[in-house]
Amino acid sequence: RTDYAIDVATTGAGLAPGEQERLEGWFRSIGLAYGDRVMLDGPEGATVSDVAELLARRGMSLAGAAPITGGQIPDGAVRVVVSRSQASVPGCPDWS
Repeated sequence: RTDYAIDVATTGAGLAPGEQERLEGWFRSIGLAYGDRVMLDGPEGATVSDVAELLARRGMSLAGAAPITGGQIPDGAVRVVVSRSQASVPGCPDWS
């Protein structure tokens, strides 16, 4: 599993101005796609609906509790964590 994290600024009414665009750009840069799990860590409040709205545009939704990540979340921010898992079976399929 690989975890990606970004801290975004919040206000009492949700994401701070410009943060939706920054978060959307980050989603694009990491190639957010079906199968990725997106979670929030830190004070949430109205931020949940803002992030959920961005994900809904991609046909995705927020997952459960975020995994433990390094560093502290700055005051007035929330951490968005994307977890991506990949499975493989060596030698499969082997049609020889």
